[in-house]
Amino acid sequence: MAFATCRLNRNFPLRFSATSQSPKTLAASLKKQPEIKTYFCRFEQTKNLKKMNKLILGLLVGCVFFLSSCGGENKNTTVVDSGTYTGILQEVDAAEQEIYVKTANDKLVELYFTEQTKVLTNNGETSAFNELKENGKVEITVEKKGNKNVPISVKILN
Repeated sequence: MAFATCRLNRNFPLRFSATSQSPKTLAASLKKQPEIKTYFCRFEQTKNLKKMNKLILGLLVGCVFFLSSCGGENKNTTVVDSGTYTGILQEVDAAEQEIYVKTANDKLVELYFTEQTKVLTNNGETSAFNELKENGKVEITVEKKGNKNVPISVKILN
């Protein structure tokens, strides 16, 4: 419910329900009488309506933040069948333990490393994730699980 507050002077506020005709009638009659000076006449919302407005605003801001953070960059990655592929490392993200590999048939494959993923050197020795460099040639062995590829091994070829 909204209320109208009209002040005849600084110490005398008049408060009426906005559903009645009183605030509009009062405001109109006060404007017609120049001898009565009104400091202001405005409509106020009750506390419940203010809380609801804050809640709706908070939800709206939250939704905008959620939608802007979802997906971030769309790299047009492809989910490939299980198997072994050769390609070039387009991007290496050490913080996320993630790599993007452009395969020989021009598909971009996104791979998130697991505890079981092995990084191998050209001669088959075990290596570390930080040895993977952008624009390096690699051979990836992946397993397709649902709508994502799980890397089994990444072999550094150069």
